[in-house]
Order: sequence, then structure tokens, then C-alpha cells
Amino acid sequence: MKAAVLKAFGLPLSVETVPDPVPGTGEVIVDVAATTLALAGISMPNFWLGPLLAIVFAVTLGWLPVSGSGTLAHLVLPAITLGAPLGAVLARMTRASVLEELRELYVLAARDAYMTLPARKEGIIPGAANLRLARFVGARLARQAVLAERRLDCASPEGRLICDEIVPDMDGAISRTVERLTGSGVVSAAGNRRAFRIGEEPLDSFRRYMSVYAREQAHCHFSPALIANLEKNWNAATRRA
Repeated sequence: MKAAVLKAFGLPLSVETVPDPVPGTGEVIVDVAATTLALAGISMPNFWLGPLLAIVFAVTLGWLPVSGSGTLAHLVLPAITLGAPLGAVLARMTRASVLEELRELYVLAARDAYMTLPARKEGIIPGAANLRLARFVGARLARQAVLAERRLDCASPEGRLICDEIVPDMDGAISRTVERLTGSGVVSAAGNRRAFRIGEEPLDSFRRYMSVYAREQAHCHFSPALIANLEKNWNAATRRA
């Protein structure tokens, strides 16, 4: 099981080394290849992947034993077989959440809107919130939001640290904001976004965080306590299908 966890966090770590690929560069190729690999991991069932790996790496190439126990070599094929599906899911989830975060150049919120992070109830790690939330609201408030489910009203002083503007008319505000942000051209907006990101969050720091996130998230998903925690806090047994 531990070997499967190691495999599960190894895949998303490799996928997320290029969080915001620059068009026309090799980063795009790496991003597409990693996304394709993650999709293949989700699509292949264990009962098909296991025999395939055994045929290729054990029978044909002779690199690994077909069966048995006692050495690390015996763990490689079972670990890949068990960890590949979860690793692929984590990779796609992490990539999607990171790209969504990077696209948020300007945050608009209605007056009655609020923000919460139900990570404690879900028994998981809330994406990159542990890395980035403290940058906006401070370490203490970030810990309260992640570990104690503190609600942040967007119109409050704490909420305004995250939201750029509190508006009564969302449709009109979106039109004005898009015009203002792209007035100098979409290319300029994208370039400035990347420059800000490099200054605020060096790529090595992002990679180190994602390696810890993927490992610990895999442990959470493999933990029997996760289902019990969801049943207890979300009342799944009493909800209608």
C-alpha cells in the first residue's frame, strides 16, 4: 500500500512541473505529454494494466520478477498498477485547480458572497490554498480557514484582502473589468501575469509544495478514515440519491 501511495504522488509531481506553459515553447509539449499520460492512467483499468506491465517488463524484457515477494523489485509492478489510477486523478485535479487559480487576474464578488474551505470536513488538502492563501490574508487567518473552517465574508476586511472589488452589479462589473485588463492587449496581460507569478512564487517553491501536496493527498485518499470522516460530516447516509 505504501508503494502504491508513492506511485500516486509521483505522477502528479511530474505533471505539475509546468503550471503555466508558455505558448510556442517546449513547455507546451511537456504539458500535453503529461496530460496525455494522466488521461491514459485514468482510462486503463487495473485488471488490464497489471498483466500488460507483467508481459512487457517481466516476461519480455526480464527487468522485474513476475511474482513473489521479499525485495523492492517485487513491489514495482504492483505499486504502479495500484497507484497509477489515483495518481492520474490527482494529476488532472491539481492541474485544473492550478490553471484556474492562475487565470484569476481580478477577483469580483457580490456583497453577500462569502468564502469557505471545507477541507477539514472532507479530510483532504485544499489544493494550493496552503501555499497561496497566507500570501493574501496572513498565516494565522489561513490556518483558521483551512483547519477550522473560518468563513470569510467577501465584504469584510479579511475578504477584501482576497477580492479586488465588491460590486452590486456583477454583469456590468465583469464587462468593465475585462475591458480594463485587456485594454493594452491580451498578450500584455498574459505576460504581466507570468511576471507577477515568478516574483511571488518561484517555480522551485511551487514544485516543492506540489510534491508534499501530492504525497499527503495520496495518503488521505488511501486512508480508511476518509470515508468515515465524509459519512460523519456530510451525512451521506441520510441524503437522497
